[in-house]
Amino acid sequence: MSVHPSSPTSGSTDGLDSQPAQMPSLFNRMAPIYDAVGPGCFARFGERLVAFAGVQAGEDLIDLATGRGAWLVPAAGQVGSTGLVIGIDVSDEMLRLTRAAVTEQDHATPIRLQEMDAGHLTFEDHAFHVALCGFGLMFFADPPAALAGIR
Repeated sequence: MSVHPSSPTSGSTDGLDSQPAQMPSLFNRMAPIYDAVGPGCFARFGERLVAFAGVQAGEDLIDLATGRGAWLVPAAGQVGSTGLVIGIDVSDEMLRLTRAAVTEQDHATPIRLQEMDAGHLTFEDHAFHVALCGFGLMFFADPPAALAGIR
């Protein structure tokens, strides 16, 4: 298993100007209970989204608004050791907890987590075969612009 920490910002919202300023703080506060309350559906939807997207072994994949990894983990299982999965989120606390959880699991897939606003991606064009976003688009400051950038 391989988890590569990013160079997270120290909790600042610099570079997150397209997000409402309160979003990172809100999700930082919710992070400890984010996948533990409610209907418990995130894991099931994560598996379904990965299957629906047709994720294949060896693909490089980005999970936008990765949260606690409900889409990230099944994607990592699907792409295998020849693929790469990168999860991004504006919440450094979500990423910290997700990093701790995936470190405890045995994944052959390289998993990277980075603090980043999906509206301002810093990856090269065509860097990924697949982009996933489950239950996150409605939180983007400008969803059409973010989708255009993702495309």
